[in-house]
Amino acid sequence: MSRSALALVSVALVGSSVPFFTAGCGTARTAVAPERPAGRTCHGPVDIHGQADLGILTGCESIDGDLRITGTTLSSLSGLERIRSVGYLVISDNPSLTSIEGLSGLKSAAGVTINANPRLASLSGLEQVRSLDGLVITGNGVTSLAGLDNLIVTGDLVVVGNPHLASLSGAPRLTAVENLDVEKNPRLTGVGEIASVNVGGTYFTRFDDVKVSVR
Repeated sequence: MSRSALALVSVALVGSSVPFFTAGCGTARTAVAPERPAGRTCHGPVDIHGQADLGILTGCESIDGDLRITGTTLSSLSGLERIRSVGYLVISDNPSLTSIEGLSGLKSAAGVTINANPRLASLSGLEQVRSLDGLVITGNGVTSLAGLDNLIVTGDLVVVGNPHLASLSGAPRLTAVENLDVEKNPRLTGVGEIASVNVGGTYFTRFDDVKVSVR
């Protein structure tokens, strides 16, 4: 795994506090949500650890930092449909997560890490994303790359340790990858679906059907 791919994974482990507003006097204070105009830019990083945290993003269309959804019991990302752009998107260690379709409005991200979401069977929700610095898909329940319909170019593409992944189909427009790492996906029998992808740097895979061209 390349250095930039590792950076994408490690960002999921970095904690950050999100400011909130309080009202009242004396020692008794009650957290209250400020008015949040629609279409605003939110300051990141933003950490989502549960359903209540989603209110932080009410009215947000862009985040000028990272969005990290980690360690939750969420089953979906409903409520994030207005988000259009983020820095790095990290979705990690969410054992009940079955859908990321709540991100269907997302068009721009620096990079995406989707890690250790064992019930997540599809990447649907990322259809509008066209380019990334890096994409890391590790330890999820995905069966293919379906949901990456319009992804054209990414820096690193790391697809490792997904026990149900049987195909790399689902990213028909992908044409260029800087570094490619596909391994430890026990049901995957080949990588022919990405045979036309140009790899600019290094690639690692255990399959002998790799016909990716190296620029």
